[in-house]
Amino acid sequence: MTTFFAALGRFAVRFRYLIIAAWIVFAVLAVEILPSLDSVVKTTQSDFLPGSSPSLQAQKLELRFNHKTDNLAPLTLVAVAKSGVLTSTQQSAITQLEGKIRRLAHVKSVEDLSVSPDLRARQAQIWADVPQTVGPSTLMLIKHVRAGFVGAPPGLTYHLTGDLAIGADTKQKQQSADSTAQLLSIAVIIVLLLLAFRALLAPVITLITAMVALVISGPVIALSTHLHIPVSSITSGVLIVLLLGAGTDYCVFLLSRMREEISNGLTPKDAVARAVATVGESISFSGLTVIASLSCLVLAKFGIYRSLGPALAIGVGVMLVAGLTLLPALLAVFGNAVFWPARPKVTAVRHDGIWGRIAGRFIARPWVTLIVGVAVFGGLSLGMIGAPTTGGFTSSSPSGTDSARGEAALRAHFPTAGANPELAILSFRTSVWTNPAPAAAAEQRLVKSHLFRSVVGPFGPGGFSQTEGFTSAQIAGLYKTFGPPQRMPASQHSGRRMQATTYDAYRGLAQYFSADGKTIQFFTTPRHNNVDSAIALRDVGSLRSELTRTATAVGATSSGLFGVLPIAYDISHTSSSDLQQVIPIVLVMIAFLL
Repeated sequence: MTTFFAALGRFAVRFRYLIIAAWIVFAVLAVEILPSLDSVVKTTQSDFLPGSSPSLQAQKLELRFNHKTDNLAPLTLVAVAKSGVLTSTQQSAITQLEGKIRRLAHVKSVEDLSVSPDLRARQAQIWADVPQTVGPSTLMLIKHVRAGFVGAPPGLTYHLTGDLAIGADTKQKQQSADSTAQLLSIAVIIVLLLLAFRALLAPVITLITAMVALVISGPVIALSTHLHIPVSSITSGVLIVLLLGAGTDYCVFLLSRMREEISNGLTPKDAVARAVATVGESISFSGLTVIASLSCLVLAKFGIYRSLGPALAIGVGVMLVAGLTLLPALLAVFGNAVFWPARPKVTAVRHDGIWGRIAGRFIARPWVTLIVGVAVFGGLSLGMIGAPTTGGFTSSSPSGTDSARGEAALRAHFPTAGANPELAILSFRTSVWTNPAPAAAAEQRLVKSHLFRSVVGPFGPGGFSQTEGFTSAQIAGLYKTFGPPQRMPASQHSGRRMQATTYDAYRGLAQYFSADGKTIQFFTTPRHNNVDSAIALRDVGSLRSELTRTATAVGATSSGLFGVLPIAYDISHTSSSDLQQVIPIVLVMIAFLL
């Protein structure tokens, strides 16, 4: 190995200008020819969890309420009167806006979901053939929809929310945060290298190497998606910090040894070659342990692990090659100027610095060092015992955004849009529209189970626009007269008419019953519904068991619990299972490399 790295060091010094030019050309071609990292990002729920997870099975049941496939992306339009109930003028303006949105590119349908129980708000579901991730076409659609909000009648405000709008607003916030994090990382690196080497060019050369590797890594990772390597929305941010850190690590290795060799009397070029020969193996196996560990995450079922591991391994690989070729070439070009204004002095006797003295004291007391280290780091690790590994899953929108105001409007005016409601879904073999008694019985069983703080459905208190909800006979009669509420217009036409509140309430049943009547859902709030609470996650098993018993009792063929809490529960279990499987493999790989 020493012979190989000695030859690599001589090669990097001899062909330094050619190596630098090759990296520059490669970076330009990667940006111009290969796809960008953002263009291949995927962050749908199926990318987080395996398809067999109960949450995704429940999601398939929930899709039946929309008559759409998962190839269409949903957005929620909310119109709110600032004071009083919606006027006829405002209602007409909302209908006109829905018509304009229907004519936008990519929009396939706009489904009006009726007026809120307090008659102060109205919502509609927008379905578009854009990716269910935040990309250029998605951002353009959201921009065009919100452009239609201009010119709203006095006292009426519009908001666009839903997972896609939340994702777009979150991305805009994250772009600012990522830029801040990147600038802070660069500032920290500059300060640390200035303190370590007291030289101006050392931080610059380090950052040049890391930035070139970063520019190339993004497109190379994007290209690797053709090999079915997934990429998530957080890959880019983590990649920046990781490569800046790895680049600094490799640079410190080489700069320190180069300075030592110059102090030993070598010329700068010979010092660079000697540095690569002596620390190249350490740098390589340092990088290889990281690459091997990250690559093992391809075995994980949890999407975040699987999308981060291989992608970051590719980035570290590019950084490692740059650290062994581009960095030595730059050091050979600049020579002693790298350490300006300081200048390494040739000394006959080596003197241990502060770190050498600290290391000597620890080595002189190995057992004390070992015991104290185990106690400190072991004690810190105890804090992770029992902690849920939800992967930071959240569906909240960033404060101050239009999607956040839309979420607040939904919670304030629509009883089924409480904070993170969990959907209890039941599927029947035949339609229950003409005989809703099984659905009513299911709602009563869920209420009496005392596992939920609230159960909102069409039959009990809290039902849509009804003090006591509908009875089974009322629903059957309304269905016989008007058909599925999904097909009813926003306002009644001439002909057989009913009271306006009853009309809107029956249209609101589209949130509980699928159009074919074979699937029903209830909006529930568990006793503990904090997604970060271990108790709340533990209760998910009981909630699912109760829902299964309810389905059996009322003759449903399948059931599922869908929402933030059950998804977090599945993420936690999948993540924990992956760690138990992957960590032993990682340890074996690292042991082999060492």
